[in-house]
Amino acid sequence: MLETRRCRRTEICIELPRNQALLISDTLQANPNTIVYIQSCSQVDIESFKNEAPAILWCAPNGQQQGKAFASILLGDVNPSGRLSFTWYQDIDDLAWC
Repeated sequence: MLETRRCRRTEICIELPRNQALLISDTLQANPNTIVYIQSCSQVDIESFKNEAPAILWCAPNGQQQGKAFASILLGDVNPSGRLSFTWYQDIDDLAWC
């Protein structure tokens, strides 16, 4: 599970904390079949590895059935094509308040 980096209240950031984006990129280089699973409450920056990953699954925290739901997606029992309640911006400069 990945958490977004903690920022000052006046600072806007969507970067993954510490070296997690680097860890994901290194893992994808070691095993190109890695599926990236991100659990967060909002958008995170995936630009550094989005073209390397064969699949990226994003999920908000969703309770005790989360593991079962994730397994259903990975095993192909359900189609994960959901609709987000927010826009996934390509760059932080695209945010309306920047």
